[in-house]
Amino acid sequence: MRWILHAKRECLLWFLRGIADSDGTVNLRNRAVVIASSPNTDLFYAIFCTLEIKAGKWFSDGMGYVGIRATDAYLLRIFNPEIATHRGILLEKLATAKTYAAHWPEWLQIKVSKLIKEGRDCAWIRDLLLSKYGTYVKLKTLRAKQKLLEQPAPRFDRGTPRLRGV
Repeated sequence: MRWILHAKRECLLWFLRGIADSDGTVNLRNRAVVIASSPNTDLFYAIFCTLEIKAGKWFSDGMGYVGIRATDAYLLRIFNPEIATHRGILLEKLATAKTYAAHWPEWLQIKVSKLIKEGRDCAWIRDLLLSKYGTYVKLKTLRAKQKLLEQPAPRFDRGTPRLRGV
C-alpha cells in the first residue's frame, strides 16, 4: 500500500478521514486524536509525515496507534467535515477551547470550587467546562484543586503575638 503515499494531498486527507471516522477517537486527556491502526500503523504514520503533520505512533497490548494534536486534527478536518458527528463536534470544542496557563479568571475558580464541593468527579467537571463554557482544564489540575479544597484550613494558633520594643 506504499503507493498511496504518492497520491494527491486531497486524496490522502479523505483517506485519513475515512480511517478516523471508523477507528479514531478524541483523547481529551492528551488533547489529541488517536487512530487505532493495526496492522497499518506504519502506513498511517507515513501518511501523516507525507502531509507534514507531526504524529506519534506507539504499540500497547499488541495494538498499534497513531496520534496527532487536536489542533492539527481540527485544521485537517480529520473527521468528515460534511457531517457533524459527535467526534467532530468534540474535536472542534477541544481545539478551540480557552486554556489558562497560570491564573484562572474568578468565574472559573468559583465554578470549579462549587462543583468539587458538590462531590462531582474531575472528569465530569472537565467535560462540563469544555462543552458548556468552551474552556479546557487538565484533569491533573482539577485533581490538585480538589486536594487543596479537601485539606483543612491551616491553623495559625501560635499564642499571643508579641510586639517588639514594648
